[in-house]
Amino acid sequence: MLVTVYPIVMNVQGRLAVVVGGGTVAERKVAALLEAGATVRVVSPELVPALERLRDRGQITWEARRFEAATLDGATLAFAATDDDAVNAAVVAAARDRSVLVNDAGKAERGDFATPAVYRKGSLTISVDTGGTAPAVSKLVREKLGTLIDRTLGNTLVCASRASALAMTQTRTVMAKLARSGLASTVVNISTKGDEVQDRSLASIGTDSVFVKELELALREGRADYAVHSCKDLPSRLPDDMELIAIVERVDPRDVFCSETYASFEDLPPGARVGTSSPRRLAQLAAMRGDLDYRDIRGNVDTRLRKLREGQYDAIVLAAAGLERLGARAAYLVPFAADALVPAVAQGALAVEMRRADPLSAILRAALNDPEREREVLAERAFLRGMRGGCQAPIGAHATSEGPDGCLILRAAVGMPAGGVLRGERRAAAASGADADALGTSLAAELSTSLLERTP
Repeated sequence: MLVTVYPIVMNVQGRLAVVVGGGTVAERKVAALLEAGATVRVVSPELVPALERLRDRGQITWEARRFEAATLDGATLAFAATDDDAVNAAVVAAARDRSVLVNDAGKAERGDFATPAVYRKGSLTISVDTGGTAPAVSKLVREKLGTLIDRTLGNTLVCASRASALAMTQTRTVMAKLARSGLASTVVNISTKGDEVQDRSLASIGTDSVFVKELELALREGRADYAVHSCKDLPSRLPDDMELIAIVERVDPRDVFCSETYASFEDLPPGARVGTSSPRRLAQLAAMRGDLDYRDIRGNVDTRLRKLREGQYDAIVLAAAGLERLGARAAYLVPFAADALVPAVAQGALAVEMRRADPLSAILRAALNDPEREREVLAERAFLRGMRGGCQAPIGAHATSEGPDGCLILRAAVGMPAGGVLRGERRAAAASGADADALGTSLAAELSTSLLERTP
């Protein structure tokens, strides 16, 4: 126990503490003092059985009499813990005469200090103090904190991740950041529907969350504490029992032209084969150049680059973030401007998902979250949600922060059913996540109206 002596904290190891009283309140005080290593003297005509056992084992000394002022001679601390207010008041007065700090269990405001409920693990000490007015609450909070700390410091956290090279690189980034905050993790690799079905386009699989649902199941079943995702893979709405607790980092969100033969997208000859599995990319690329042969391509980053080298495609389009994280290359790599080929919602961002209301979420959020990048992602995800689009919809949105006032600029592009791309832009101050959400929602409302007007 650490004794809170406002405004300092005192270590009572080896110091004499006198507890006046032999009942259950005194028992709690004595137990805390012994845990802290204090020398304890109890003064009371009688003792409850628990204190008798401590006396019999020699852990406390007992003076079987009523309180006298001289009892406090040589003490560092005094505790008035009887059920008689007059006796407690006398203990306080005697302690003040001798400059002994005193705690009054009956009237906290009459004493000099409170004795908080304390949790210890190694060198970590956490105290919970209600000023002596609600000891049961202090005890409950201490127990809850103890459970949480035991889980975070006493055990290794489990992270759910896909097994691809890119997914594991992303997961290791998050695990390393947690490790710097003293939180160790191990990984459970999860195979998702998107990983297993490689002979069809993602759009033809027929659902959103093709890289997500199995990881959420691992969270739901308690096989993992948290999951790391490429944030662009997440649907615009998570299940009710899940929440996005952190945006860890965001690297280059742009798309990149990759080719072994042609130096740029503009240099491609008519009819050149361009590989992309994204309806969003296809809609915007076709609007730029409708004379190319766009073909579906599946597989991880390495597989797609291998297919490019083998000549199956004249060019492919990949996310800059994946290339950067893997250190992967092609002969020609040219990023598209983000306002020309608007990136996928949250492209380049890493997201951490957990069970809703998991007590660990606040700890992981404090260690991982980037507030500025989070606001950008929230604006983009709100736009996607407002457009009623999933992660495979032909929708792009890209938010950037500008200036010290937290201004966000949100640009969006939506592929239209009959061809072509509808674009929009909006900017607003966004000091909070709610502001960012409102920005995305308002732009979605504007483009949804325009889309309806242009749809036959």
